[in-house]
Amino acid sequence: MVRSCFTLLDSTIRIPAYVKQAKEAGFRHAVLTDRNVMHGVPSFLKECEKNGIHGIVGLEADCLYHEETIPFLLLCKDNIGYQNLMRLSTLICTEERPCTLEELVRYSAHNSLIAYGEGGWLHPLLVNARQAGNGKSSDTARWKEQINARLAQMKEELPEFDMALSCQQNSLWKECNGLLKRSCQAQRIRTVALNKVYYLNEKDAHDYGVLTAIRTQMTLNDSNYKERKGNHLLSEAELEKLYEADDLKRTEEIASECRADYVLAKASLPVFQPADGSAGADYLPRLCMAGLRKRCGGDPPGEYVSRLRYELDVIRRMHFEDYFLIVYDYIRYARKNDIYVGPGRG
Repeated sequence: MVRSCFTLLDSTIRIPAYVKQAKEAGFRHAVLTDRNVMHGVPSFLKECEKNGIHGIVGLEADCLYHEETIPFLLLCKDNIGYQNLMRLSTLICTEERPCTLEELVRYSAHNSLIAYGEGGWLHPLLVNARQAGNGKSSDTARWKEQINARLAQMKEELPEFDMALSCQQNSLWKECNGLLKRSCQAQRIRTVALNKVYYLNEKDAHDYGVLTAIRTQMTLNDSNYKERKGNHLLSEAELEKLYEADDLKRTEEIASECRADYVLAKASLPVFQPADGSAGADYLPRLCMAGLRKRCGGDPPGEYVSRLRYELDVIRRMHFEDYFLIVYDYIRYARKNDIYVGPGRG
C-alpha cells in the first residue's frame, strides 16, 4: 500500500515522483491507497499512463469494527469496484466518521479486501503473544487462542479477504507475522506480503517523522517521538529478502486481478422534443424569432435579426440547442405555476 501527500501529514510522497521511481525500479504495477480520500487518483492515473505502468486504485478505509476504529485496505478489481471506493470515501469524508461493518461489506464488492495484522484488529494480541513467548507458555497459548478466535470471527463477518503481513523488517513484527501466518493457514485465510510505503526513499524517514510530529502535536525532542523506518519504496530484491515467496506471489495475483480501466459512463444531456414533433435545431430559431417579434411589437429591426442569427449560429456550432430549450421549458413551467425566477444568468 502507498499513501501520497493527499493523506494529509501522513506521507511525503508526491505522485509524479512516485510513479517515475516505480517505473525505474522495474515494477509493472503501481498502487495508490490514500487513507479515506481519493483526491490524488486523477493525477495518479495520468502519471501511470504517461509512464506505461499499470495503475491500481485503492483506499485505506477506517472502519468501526467491534467498537475499534481500524483500517482495511480495498483495491478495485473493475470499474464497479472503483465506483464503490468513491462512494465509500465520500461517505467517510462527508459524514466525518469511520464506516460501519455493514458499509464496508457493501462497498467492498468488486474489490480485493485486505485486513491488517500490524495496525489492525489483531495488532495488540499479536504483540502480547510474542512478548508472552519469552515467559510462561500458558500465557502464549492464551493469546494464541484469542488470535484464532478473532480470525474465526473475521472470517464469519467479512467477505473473502486476505491478511496482510507487513513491517517485516522489524524484528518484533517478523515474529508476529510468523505467528499470524500459521494461524491464518490453520483457518485457510490467505496471507499477502504488504509493504507500507509512506515516503519514497530511506533518507526521507526524518521528513516523514517531522510530519508525524506535527500531526500528533509533539516535538522532535519528545521522549515518545520515534522515526518510523523501513516504510520507503523497496526494490523487488529487498522485498524478496523480507517476505516469503508464496506471500509475494499472492501480492502479484491480487495486482493481476485489478483490471479496472477507470472509464466511467458520462452523463449526456437529454434530447428536447418539441410538441409539434420538429427537431430542436429548427424549433429554437422559430421560438427565438417569435420572442423577438413579441418584444419589438412587430417586425424587428434588421440589426436585431442579424445579432440573433449570430447568437443562434454559435449555439448551433456548439450543439447547445437542447440545453437552451430545456432551460426554456423549466422557466416557462415555473412562471405558469407562480414559481419565482430570478433575474440574470443562472
